Amino acid sequence: MRLGTHVTGGVLAYTVSATFFQLPWTATGVVVAAAASVAPDVDTLGSTVGRVFAPLARRIERRFGHRTITHCYAAQGAVAVVALPLVWLGAPHLYAAVVAGVVSHSFLDTLTVQGVRVFWPWSDRRGVL
Repeated sequence: MRLGTHVTGGVLAYTVSATFFQLPWTATGVVVAAAASVAPDVDTLGSTVGRVFAPLARRIERRFGHRTITHCYAAQGAVAVVALPLVWLGAPHLYAAVVAGVVSHSFLDTLTVQGVRVFWPWSDRRGVL
């Protein structure tokens, strides 16, 4: 997927989750959702975010490969837990933005031919829709 597709998907997922959970929809939430939706691609130098964070992307790509450690369900769960203090700090809409952005990224990547190793590190099977 391309950067614009991931940003659009992340903002759409944030909009849907904010509406469903009756959370405020804010410009800050849109920016957070957009950033979170491209963050998983820090695992490859072939992406815009990977080129911005090249030293990190190079290390992740060499060690784990693309669409593994940053795209799997375990990573999504870890992000959801790490971002949980946003709820306690009175910003549940930002929590929704982070989680929706990250989850939308992997979902959109499952729509490609390459798919995503969603159960990595336990399985190398790829999820493809």
